[in-house]
Amino acid sequence: MATPDLSLVSLRNNILLDVKRQAYKAKILERIKELGLDISKYAHDQEFILLVCNIIEHLVKKSDHIPKKDLAVEIFTELFEPITEVHKQILEASIDFLHKNGNIKKVSAYKLFRVGVNELFKCKIFR
Repeated sequence: MATPDLSLVSLRNNILLDVKRQAYKAKILERIKELGLDISKYAHDQEFILLVCNIIEHLVKKSDHIPKKDLAVEIFTELFEPITEVHKQILEASIDFLHKNGNIKKVSAYKLFRVGVNELFKCKIFR
């Protein structure tokens, strides 16, 4: 008996949203682990919270309809396993503070392109 082809089954609504959320979470956690930081000392660090929020801002599109603040809280819950309700409230307040002050922002595609080209020339010139 042949196995059915599951690629023909399309995901919708909540299942699709959960699949996208898990994929984004895995990418963000992988990126944070690539940095090689001792994450335990950054549990309450504003700069680390800003880093995670900016990664989320660049990765998650508006069309995905994934609440970015909730995703950030999920990531911090996974990074710092025994997270308390108080820590969660402090984290949410910190994210709100960073958002209200305009610190969480997406860099334009033009600027990313310009920096990429600049890095390319530096690598070719100095090698």
